[in-house]
Amino acid sequence: MEKELSGLTPSPIKICILYTIIAGLWILLSDYAVSALFTDPRMIRWVASLKGLLFIFATACVLFRLMHRHCSVIDDSKSSLRKVSRALRTLRGCDQALVRAEDEHGLMEEVCRMIVEIGGYRLAWVGFAERDEQKTIQPVAQWGYEKDYLEKLILSWADTESGRGPTAMAIRTGVPCVVQNIMTNPENTFWRAEALGHNFASTVSLPLSDEDGTFGALGIYAEEPDAFDTEELDLLKELADDLSYGIRTLRLKAQRELGEKERMLLATACEQLKEGVAVLDNEGAIQYLNLTLERISGYDRKTVTGGNVRELGKNPDTGKIFACMADAMARHTAWSGRFTAGVGRNGSSFEIEMSVSPLRDNAGTITNYVFVSRDVSQEERLEKQLRQSQKMEALGTLAGGIAHDFNNILGAIISCTEFALEDAPEGSPTREDLEHVLKASYRGKNLIKQILTFSRRGEQERQPVQIGPLIKECLKFLRASLPASMEIRQNISAESGMILADPTQIHQVIMNLCTNAAHAMRDKGGLLDVSLSEVNVDPSAEYARDGVTGPCMRLAVADTGHGMDQKTLERIFDPFFTTKKRGEGTGLGLSVVHGIVTNHGGGIHVYSEPGRGTTFEVFLPLIERSGELPEARNGTAVPRGTERIMFVDDEEDLVYAGRKVLKRLGYDPVVFQNSMEALEAFRAHPDQFDMIITDQSMPHMTGAELAREALHIRPGIPIILCSGFSPDTGESFARQEAREIGIREVLMKPFGNVELAGVIRTILDEEASQKSN
Repeated sequence: MEKELSGLTPSPIKICILYTIIAGLWILLSDYAVSALFTDPRMIRWVASLKGLLFIFATACVLFRLMHRHCSVIDDSKSSLRKVSRALRTLRGCDQALVRAEDEHGLMEEVCRMIVEIGGYRLAWVGFAERDEQKTIQPVAQWGYEKDYLEKLILSWADTESGRGPTAMAIRTGVPCVVQNIMTNPENTFWRAEALGHNFASTVSLPLSDEDGTFGALGIYAEEPDAFDTEELDLLKELADDLSYGIRTLRLKAQRELGEKERMLLATACEQLKEGVAVLDNEGAIQYLNLTLERISGYDRKTVTGGNVRELGKNPDTGKIFACMADAMARHTAWSGRFTAGVGRNGSSFEIEMSVSPLRDNAGTITNYVFVSRDVSQEERLEKQLRQSQKMEALGTLAGGIAHDFNNILGAIISCTEFALEDAPEGSPTREDLEHVLKASYRGKNLIKQILTFSRRGEQERQPVQIGPLIKECLKFLRASLPASMEIRQNISAESGMILADPTQIHQVIMNLCTNAAHAMRDKGGLLDVSLSEVNVDPSAEYARDGVTGPCMRLAVADTGHGMDQKTLERIFDPFFTTKKRGEGTGLGLSVVHGIVTNHGGGIHVYSEPGRGTTFEVFLPLIERSGELPEARNGTAVPRGTERIMFVDDEEDLVYAGRKVLKRLGYDPVVFQNSMEALEAFRAHPDQFDMIITDQSMPHMTGAELAREALHIRPGIPIILCSGFSPDTGESFARQEAREIGIREVLMKPFGNVELAGVIRTILDEEASQKSN
């Protein structure tokens, strides 16, 4: 600016020299001319005076001209300095805003505010170029007195009539567009009226760019024409460049923050996964290991992070998991598989299912490997348990089928043996032999009953149960499998109370507790003490902590085995927790026991010390007796009758035995081996029969189906259903269906003649009583 001013304005030295030259020439030339033209002294004095006046006037004009020009230049320079100073202040303020900016919109609005408030311009705004079909310019920030100005404009950067404004031109061309006089500019006809209506006289639009090109423009409006000189424009261009840089920087920062947030979110999600996750670079160095994989591998991830799996895989202390990772990397493709891994520090082994996915860049080069590992040890255990369960189910089905056939055989043997005993004279050797046969038959009946206990499937209906006989049955079954070094002592009251329970589940509880006790004594032998008694649990007693109070049955199973410490006692009811060696137990026995006892409204407590054995106490609520259990009546008269009874069974021996026993009891039996023939006979003469006794499992038509048809033909006909417990019809199923159908009683095979006689007479007497009333 000083150079420009010195070029336009003469210096004082130049003025002095020029003035001296002019004055000297004037004096010399004027004096010479006067002397040559005039000789009269008076004339010469007058002319000299006039010459002086003329000199004064001429020099005054020259001085005025020089001073006027100098002042104009100074005024113009001051105006330019003011503009440059204004632009510099604006630029400085915007640079400070760039430093303080936290978000893109806040930065743009702050820059617009400073342009207006510090720069003294009338309006400043930022517009972004949309990539839509209309090529819209979207105002994103503005500051000034005319905030409604932008809303009235049709803003587009397309090469159309509406896209020939300075902002559109700056966006389209990527260079600043300056309009020094909106009134006279021929390109502004489309939006001139609106601009002049808001007192805008000049404007400049500065492009905002990034590496992809121009993305917007900064527009500045002034209320005076020619408001932007060259130096000011240069500073405003610099301001626009700084704003572009600030926007790019904030966008990169936002992207980094978003990426960091997504990375943290992904890392947090990975930390919560049940699967182990590891990220390796293409050289095999571990970059990330989540907590699950740390738990699976058994090693601190801080220790192994940064290590190479090829080296870690060679170390036997790190087990197979890192070696498997190294092998998977060598494939350079996605892979999945399952293997048994071991950890040297704790000696444990477990099943691992692992998958690997290589990550590639745009060029297809592998940059990382992602490993996902899952501990499937529990699944393996569950699969084994499922296979075991299926095997036991198959065995149960087989046992049920065999039991059904044996019950039919035993039924015929028992009935015929009882007939023979009745006919054999007292004291004869034959009678003694028959008694042994009958005794052996009943032992076979009890054995089949034990087999049926294991073959029952599903939860049985709860019913009043006297658990004393169940305990004796379990101990008798267990005695055969225990070594001679183990002694069984039992203290079971013959008149023990009754509980409402599922007999099969109670049987399972007793067997689990007794087999566990036997396992604890298998090395050195010992005493298995089983007792059953009635107790009254006080609410303040320790036993009451499970909510069990009042009259209860107390089952105690004690052993003299190795016992348990406190740490083990705290976990014995946890599923899959076991102190047995691998393959000897699943860890489900006591958890199942706890579940059964709890579901029956009872409680279970354990007392144990290392080396001093263990005692399990099970408390189950008592129920009131609805009646005394029937007792065997030896020597009493067998009830008899004369009614006509239909007897149906597909077994020839049972048909023979059934006809014979009914005849001996005085009844008139009509027997059938085919259920369809029996139904046709009943349909032909329904009133000729007083009762139907039918087997359940028969070809063509089951006993339950025969009963339905018979009751449909003659409602109320007394029916007894006999079941040998096949795989398809359990005891609970038969009794439940019997009640729904209308069957009076269900007899479980094999049964004796006296039992059959009592049931028949009881039902027929009840029928007769109802008819008489």
